[in-house]
Amino acid sequence: FLDGMSAILPTRLVTTVLLRCQSARLSTSTQPLRIALLLGSTRTEGPPKPANVGARVGAFAAAALTGLGHTVDTVDPIVEELPLLVRACHASCRAHACPPARSLRQSAHRCTLNPSPASPHGQVKPQFAYAAGKAPPSLDALYDRLLAADAYVMVTPEYNHAPSPALVNILNHFGSSVFSFKPSAIVSYSQGQWGGCRAAVGLRPILSELGCLPVSAMVHVPRAHQVLDETGTPTGGAKEAERWHGYAHRTWSQLQWWGTAAKLHKQSNDPFAASPAFLSDPAQRNAAA
Repeated sequence: FLDGMSAILPTRLVTTVLLRCQSARLSTSTQPLRIALLLGSTRTEGPPKPANVGARVGAFAAAALTGLGHTVDTVDPIVEELPLLVRACHASCRAHACPPARSLRQSAHRCTLNPSPASPHGQVKPQFAYAAGKAPPSLDALYDRLLAADAYVMVTPEYNHAPSPALVNILNHFGSSVFSFKPSAIVSYSQGQWGGCRAAVGLRPILSELGCLPVSAMVHVPRAHQVLDETGTPTGGAKEAERWHGYAHRTWSQLQWWGTAAKLHKQSNDPFAASPAFLSDPAQRNAAA
Protein backbone atom coordinates (compact mmCIF):
# COMPACT_ATOMS: atom_id res chain seq x y z
CA PHE A 1 0.00 0.00 0.00
CA LEU A 2 2.65 2.48 1.05
CA ASP A 3 4.78 1.79 -1.99
CA GLY A 4 1.86 2.76 -4.18
CA MET A 5 0.84 5.76 -2.11
CA SER A 6 4.37 7.17 -1.88
CA ALA A 7 4.15 8.27 -5.48
CA ILE A 8 1.19 10.56 -4.81
CA LEU A 9 1.46 11.49 -1.12
CA PRO A 10 4.23 13.48 0.59
CA THR A 11 6.32 11.63 3.17
CA ARG A 12 5.00 13.75 6.03
CA LEU A 13 1.41 12.80 5.23
CA VAL A 14 2.34 9.12 5.01
CA THR A 15 4.07 9.45 8.37
CA THR A 16 0.87 10.85 9.88
CA VAL A 17 -1.09 7.89 8.51
CA LEU A 18 1.45 5.46 9.95
CA LEU A 19 1.28 7.03 13.41
CA ARG A 20 -2.51 6.97 13.41
CA CYS A 21 -2.50 3.31 12.42
CA GLN A 22 -0.10 2.50 15.24
CA SER A 23 -2.27 4.47 17.68
CA ALA A 24 -5.34 2.49 16.58
CA ARG A 25 -3.58 -0.73 17.53
CA LEU A 26 -3.20 0.34 21.17
CA SER A 27 -4.87 -1.89 23.70
CA THR A 28 -7.90 -0.41 25.42
CA SER A 29 -6.05 -0.94 28.72
CA THR A 30 -3.25 1.43 27.67
CA GLN A 31 -3.71 4.88 29.16
CA PRO A 32 -2.49 8.17 27.74
CA LEU A 33 0.75 9.05 29.46
CA ARG A 34 2.53 12.29 30.21
CA ILE A 35 6.05 11.77 28.86
CA ALA A 36 9.00 14.05 29.56
CA LEU A 37 11.39 14.00 26.61
CA LEU A 38 14.85 15.26 27.57
CA LEU A 39 17.18 16.50 24.86
CA GLY A 40 20.93 16.22 25.29
CA SER A 41 22.61 18.87 23.16
CA THR A 42 23.47 22.51 23.83
CA ARG A 43 25.21 23.07 20.51
CA THR A 44 24.09 26.11 18.57
CA GLU A 45 26.86 26.20 15.95
CA GLY A 46 29.15 23.74 14.18
CA PRO A 47 31.24 22.04 13.12
CA PRO A 48 29.87 19.49 12.62
CA LYS A 49 26.91 20.84 10.74
CA PRO A 50 24.03 20.94 11.31
CA ALA A 51 25.02 21.76 14.87
CA ASN A 52 22.06 20.43 16.86
CA VAL A 53 20.89 17.21 15.25
CA GLY A 54 19.26 16.23 18.55
CA ALA A 55 16.38 18.60 17.88
CA ARG A 56 15.48 16.52 14.81
CA VAL A 57 15.69 13.26 16.70
CA GLY A 58 13.62 14.68 19.54
CA ALA A 59 10.98 15.90 17.09
CA PHE A 60 10.83 12.42 15.51
CA ALA A 61 10.27 10.79 18.92
CA ALA A 62 7.77 13.44 20.05
CA ALA A 63 5.71 13.07 16.88
CA ALA A 64 5.58 9.30 17.27
CA LEU A 65 4.56 9.43 20.93
CA THR A 66 1.99 12.16 20.33
CA GLY A 67 0.58 10.09 17.50
CA LEU A 68 0.09 7.25 19.99
CA GLY A 69 -2.08 9.48 22.15
CA HIS A 70 0.46 10.59 24.73
CA THR A 71 1.34 14.10 25.90
CA VAL A 72 4.99 14.99 25.35
CA ASP A 73 6.80 17.69 27.33
CA THR A 74 10.17 18.44 25.73
CA VAL A 75 12.94 19.58 28.08
CA ASP A 76 15.66 21.37 26.12
CA PRO A 77 18.92 22.22 27.96
CA ILE A 78 19.39 25.23 25.69
CA VAL A 79 16.12 26.66 26.99
CA GLU A 80 16.56 25.63 30.63
CA GLU A 81 20.14 26.99 30.89
CA LEU A 82 21.05 24.82 33.87
CA PRO A 83 24.60 25.53 35.01
CA LEU A 84 27.25 23.06 35.91
CA LEU A 85 27.14 22.71 39.66
CA VAL A 86 29.99 25.14 40.39
CA ARG A 87 30.27 28.90 40.28
CA ALA A 88 31.80 30.19 37.07
CA CYS A 89 34.48 32.86 36.76
CA HIS A 90 34.71 35.18 33.81
CA ALA A 91 36.98 33.89 31.04
CA SER A 92 39.38 36.83 31.62
CA CYS A 93 39.37 36.42 35.38
CA ARG A 94 43.10 35.80 35.95
CA ALA A 95 44.10 38.43 33.41
CA HIS A 96 42.35 40.98 35.61
CA ALA A 97 44.03 39.86 38.85
CA CYS A 98 40.94 38.24 40.29
CA PRO A 99 41.93 36.19 43.37
CA PRO A 100 42.19 32.53 42.28
CA ALA A 101 39.74 30.03 43.66
CA ARG A 102 41.26 27.58 46.11
CA SER A 103 39.26 24.70 44.64
CA LEU A 104 36.32 23.95 42.39
CA ARG A 105 34.12 24.68 45.38
CA GLN A 106 34.22 28.43 44.79
CA SER A 107 31.82 29.54 47.51
CA ALA A 108 34.57 31.67 49.06
CA HIS A 109 35.63 33.11 45.72
CA ARG A 110 33.86 36.04 44.06
CA CYS A 111 34.98 36.83 40.55
CA THR A 112 35.37 40.59 40.15
CA LEU A 113 34.23 40.42 36.51
CA ASN A 114 31.36 37.96 36.88
CA PRO A 115 30.22 37.95 40.53
CA SER A 116 26.91 36.27 39.73
CA PRO A 117 26.52 32.50 39.79
CA ALA A 118 26.76 30.62 36.52
CA SER A 119 23.01 30.41 36.09
CA PRO A 120 20.98 33.40 34.87
CA HIS A 121 18.36 32.29 37.40
CA GLY A 122 20.69 32.75 40.39
CA GLN A 123 21.15 29.02 40.94
CA VAL A 124 24.32 27.56 42.44
CA LYS A 125 23.28 24.07 43.58
CA PRO A 126 20.90 21.25 42.61
CA GLN A 127 17.21 21.54 43.28
CA PHE A 128 17.20 18.93 46.04
CA ALA A 129 19.82 20.88 48.02
CA TYR A 130 17.52 23.87 48.55
CA ALA A 131 15.08 24.12 51.44
CA ALA A 132 11.46 23.83 50.39
CA GLY A 133 10.37 26.98 48.58
CA LYS A 134 13.91 28.41 48.41
CA ALA A 135 15.03 27.15 45.00
CA PRO A 136 14.88 29.53 42.02
CA PRO A 137 11.34 29.47 40.60
CA SER A 138 12.54 28.24 37.20
CA LEU A 139 14.25 25.27 38.83
CA ASP A 140 11.16 24.40 40.87
CA ALA A 141 9.07 24.68 37.70
CA LEU A 142 11.28 22.14 35.94
CA TYR A 143 11.08 19.91 39.01
CA ASP A 144 7.28 20.00 38.78
CA ARG A 145 7.36 19.09 35.09
CA LEU A 146 9.66 16.12 35.64
CA LEU A 147 7.74 14.95 38.70
CA ALA A 148 4.44 15.05 36.80
CA ALA A 149 5.74 12.74 34.08
CA ASP A 150 4.58 9.12 33.92
CA ALA A 151 7.57 8.11 31.79
CA TYR A 152 10.75 9.54 30.28
CA VAL A 153 12.53 9.51 26.94
CA MET A 154 16.22 10.41 26.97
CA VAL A 155 17.66 11.66 23.68
CA THR A 156 21.45 11.59 23.75
CA PRO A 157 24.31 12.12 21.32
CA GLU A 158 27.57 10.26 21.91
CA TYR A 159 30.59 12.11 23.26
CA ASN A 160 33.72 9.96 23.70
CA HIS A 161 31.62 6.77 23.90
CA ALA A 162 29.59 8.33 26.71
CA PRO A 163 26.19 9.99 27.19
CA SER A 164 25.77 13.70 26.70
CA PRO A 165 27.08 15.85 29.60
CA ALA A 166 24.17 18.25 29.02
CA LEU A 167 21.64 15.45 29.54
CA VAL A 168 23.38 14.04 32.60
CA ASN A 169 23.63 17.56 34.01
CA ILE A 170 19.83 17.91 33.88
CA LEU A 171 19.40 14.59 35.68
CA ASN A 172 21.94 15.51 38.35
CA HIS A 173 19.94 18.57 39.38
CA PHE A 174 17.12 16.44 40.81
CA GLY A 175 16.81 13.67 43.36
CA SER A 176 15.99 10.13 42.34
CA SER A 177 12.55 10.37 43.97
CA VAL A 178 11.50 12.58 41.03
CA PHE A 179 12.13 9.76 38.57
CA SER A 180 11.56 6.62 40.64
CA PHE A 181 8.98 3.94 39.86
CA LYS A 182 8.55 5.10 36.27
CA PRO A 183 9.94 3.67 33.04
CA SER A 184 12.29 5.36 30.61
CA ALA A 185 13.39 4.83 27.02
CA ILE A 186 16.71 5.71 25.43
CA VAL A 187 17.10 7.28 22.01
CA SER A 188 20.66 7.83 20.81
CA TYR A 189 22.02 9.33 17.63
CA SER A 190 25.17 10.35 15.84
CA GLN A 191 26.28 11.75 12.52
CA GLY A 192 28.38 8.61 12.04
CA GLN A 193 27.49 4.98 11.50
CA TRP A 194 27.04 3.79 15.09
CA GLY A 195 24.03 5.89 16.09
CA GLY A 196 25.30 6.65 19.58
CA CYS A 197 24.83 3.05 20.73
CA ARG A 198 27.76 3.18 23.17
CA ALA A 199 26.34 6.31 24.81
CA ALA A 200 23.00 4.54 25.13
CA VAL A 201 24.58 1.61 26.97
CA GLY A 202 26.38 4.04 29.27
CA LEU A 203 23.12 5.80 30.08
CA ARG A 204 21.33 2.64 31.26
CA PRO A 205 23.00 2.39 34.71
CA ILE A 206 22.39 6.10 35.35
CA LEU A 207 18.68 5.74 34.70
CA SER A 208 18.54 2.56 36.74
CA GLU A 209 20.11 4.33 39.71
CA LEU A 210 17.54 7.11 39.40
CA GLY A 211 14.79 4.50 39.54
CA CYS A 212 13.35 5.11 36.07
CA LEU A 213 14.35 1.74 34.69
CA PRO A 214 15.01 1.80 30.93
CA VAL A 215 13.01 -0.57 28.77
CA SER A 216 15.03 -3.18 26.91
CA ALA A 217 14.42 -1.83 23.41
CA MET A 218 16.29 1.30 22.33
CA VAL A 219 16.28 3.56 19.29
CA HIS A 220 19.61 4.28 17.61
CA VAL A 221 19.78 6.76 14.74
CA PRO A 222 23.02 6.72 12.71
CA ARG A 223 23.66 9.55 10.25
CA ALA A 224 20.79 11.39 11.89
CA HIS A 225 21.46 14.57 9.91
CA GLN A 226 20.73 12.63 6.71
CA VAL A 227 17.89 10.28 7.69
CA LEU A 228 15.76 12.98 9.40
CA ASP A 229 14.91 16.43 8.09
CA GLU A 230 14.65 19.60 10.18
CA THR A 231 11.14 18.66 11.36
CA GLY A 232 12.11 15.15 12.43
CA THR A 233 10.41 13.55 9.42
CA PRO A 234 12.30 10.58 7.92
CA THR A 235 13.81 11.33 4.53
CA GLY A 236 13.82 8.96 1.59
CA GLY A 237 10.10 8.61 0.97
CA ALA A 238 7.23 6.67 2.44
CA LYS A 239 9.02 3.33 2.58
CA GLU A 240 11.81 4.79 4.72
CA ALA A 241 9.24 6.49 6.97
CA GLU A 242 7.50 3.16 7.47
CA ARG A 243 10.81 1.46 8.26
CA TRP A 244 11.88 4.02 10.85
CA HIS A 245 8.54 4.24 12.61
CA GLY A 246 8.19 0.47 12.61
CA TYR A 247 11.65 0.11 14.12
CA ALA A 248 11.03 2.71 16.84
CA HIS A 249 7.54 1.47 17.68
CA ARG A 250 8.97 -1.51 19.59
CA THR A 251 10.53 0.94 22.05
CA TRP A 252 7.41 3.10 22.32
CA SER A 253 5.20 0.05 22.91
CA GLN A 254 7.41 -1.15 25.75
CA LEU A 255 7.49 2.31 27.29
CA GLN A 256 3.73 2.74 27.21
CA TRP A 257 3.13 -0.78 28.59
CA TRP A 258 5.36 -0.22 31.60
CA GLY A 259 4.20 3.38 31.98
CA THR A 260 0.56 2.31 32.11
CA ALA A 261 1.34 -0.51 34.54
CA ALA A 262 3.22 1.80 36.91
CA LYS A 263 0.61 4.55 36.68
CA LEU A 264 -2.29 2.19 37.47
CA HIS A 265 -0.47 0.38 40.27
CA LYS A 266 0.49 3.63 42.01
CA GLN A 267 -3.19 4.54 42.25
CA SER A 268 -3.65 1.77 44.83
CA ASN A 269 -0.12 1.24 46.14
CA ASP A 270 2.23 4.05 47.19
CA PRO A 271 5.71 2.86 46.17
CA PHE A 272 7.37 5.27 48.60
CA ALA A 273 5.59 3.74 51.61
CA ALA A 274 8.07 0.86 51.79
CA SER A 275 10.90 2.65 49.98
CA PRO A 276 10.90 6.26 51.17
CA ALA A 277 12.97 8.95 49.50
CA PHE A 278 16.24 9.99 51.08
CA LEU A 279 15.64 13.60 52.09
CA SER A 280 18.22 14.60 54.67
CA ASP A 281 21.62 12.97 54.35
CA PRO A 282 23.51 10.52 52.12
CA ALA A 283 24.09 8.40 55.23
CA GLN A 284 20.46 7.35 54.96
CA ARG A 285 21.66 4.84 52.39
CA ASN A 286 23.91 3.13 54.92
CA ALA A 287 23.08 -0.13 56.68
CA ALA A 288 21.71 0.29 60.18
CA ALA A 289 24.35 0.28 62.91
